Amino acid sequence: SALPKTASASSVRPFPGSDSNSNWRKKRGSRHGDDSSEALLMHLSGYPIAAVICAEAGVIFGSHAMKPEQVQRNMGQANTLWDGGPILEGRIGRGETNIESVRVTMGLMVQPTVMQNFLSKNDGLARGIGFLARFLFSQPMTTQGMRPYRDPEPMPGLADFHQRVTLLLQAPAATDELGRLISAHIKFDDNAQETWIQFYNEVEDYLGGDSIYSGIRGEASKAAENAARIACCLHVFTMPNHMLIDRRTMADACALMRWYLNEAVRFGQSAEVTEELRNAELLESWLVQKWKDALRAGETPQITVNTIRQKGPNALRGKKGLIDDALELLGDHGRVRVLPMHGTKSKEVFIAPQVIREYS
Repeated sequence: SALPKTASASSVRPFPGSDSNSNWRKKRGSRHGDDSSEALLMHLSGYPIAAVICAEAGVIFGSHAMKPEQVQRNMGQANTLWDGGPILEGRIGRGETNIESVRVTMGLMVQPTVMQNFLSKNDGLARGIGFLARFLFSQPMTTQGMRPYRDPEPMPGLADFHQRVTLLLQAPAATDELGRLISAHIKFDDNAQETWIQFYNEVEDYLGGDSIYSGIRGEASKAAENAARIACCLHVFTMPNHMLIDRRTMADACALMRWYLNEAVRFGQSAEVTEELRNAELLESWLVQKWKDALRAGETPQITVNTIRQKGPNALRGKKGLIDDALELLGDHGRVRVLPMHGTKSKEVFIAPQVIREYS
């Protein structure tokens, strides 16, 4: 897959032995956090492989490339690059840029609020033209408050992994006389083909009616192809000299794709969560953390409504009534109980035991 705007170093390198691409040689390993989509295409015209990897992708989703007047064009460009199709760009005074037979890899990490803001403005468009369907989503559950120190476990295979990745990145690209990438075609063996077909049919069965994938039809429609791509990556990493993907590799790829589909389902559900429910979840997380802090300090946990109003989550203390609404919703679902404190006008908040267990 690809993105219209680079946010990090891209693996743009000159053709081996070519002096005509000396400008690209100078840019090898450079960072392109402020590059436009046109700059990415120019790099691809100089070397047909690029990687857009960014740990803070807010710069991308809040960039000029994602402004209303640009977003549809750039999403469409990303789709074309994902599909491997040619891109012909014409600019007055610059001539035409013809991009074909290129490969772009993208990996982005973005804060949930940034992604939610992007989707709130562009979700219909992003889903309608298949932009989101081409990505593999994951949104791991937070482990904050559940990470006591542990000595690092030995990772004997890490050095081998780094060595293999380095060798793959250093391998020169094979190109034809026009500078187009020459790709090796890897196929399934008969057993792998059978496994892939079973996965294809499995996903199709879960697309209809109110089945589990009915809410992510776009992502599910690309699942079989993405599983094949994952299998190819696993195969090249482990068995680069074999031209047939075996059943085990294909089964592993399908297992990974199922996980990504489940993440897409969960991501879609979280995107549909109301503001009231998000506020309740925020307050619940804060309550549990305060309960744990008190136990660690050797104290008896005691949280009052007044304490929440004075020291609770900032997002809930900004507007009148948000804390009361969140407490009411948690109470309606049996997550907390709010009871008067004997001899005072204060009210104490008690967390249900099952909620504590969920966070442990």
